[in-house]
Amino acid sequence: MASAPEAPEVPAISRVRAVPGGVAHYLRVLPFDYAFVWRAHLRSLLGNASVPKRYREGDRAPILLLPGVYESWRYLRWFGDRLNELGHPVVVVPGLAHNRKPIAATAVVAQAILDAHDLRGS
Repeated sequence: MASAPEAPEVPAISRVRAVPGGVAHYLRVLPFDYAFVWRAHLRSLLGNASVPKRYREGDRAPILLLPGVYESWRYLRWFGDRLNELGHPVVVVPGLAHNRKPIAATAVVAQAILDAHDLRGS
């Protein structure tokens, strides 16, 4: 029985050229991406930990603000502020700290918040 032909090796430089704007664009943007991340982390560490009361207000679809791995909700505060300004009530998932929990445990906490606040969208 004949084996299936192997896919040809694609040179690494060809894969890099597939980046929109090419490698030069990627290298120009990368420092700004890291600068944004560092500023956001610094703001999250130094900023106010309390959830703004105005987050409860809004007439558009509610948003559940769920932090990523090793982040507190404050890392996403700029995003929550903007969504709330656009008219979305924003619900922050409490108790995740810097969210080092397994995904299944985080999902249970998030589902409890969705149920408690009757968050169904639209």
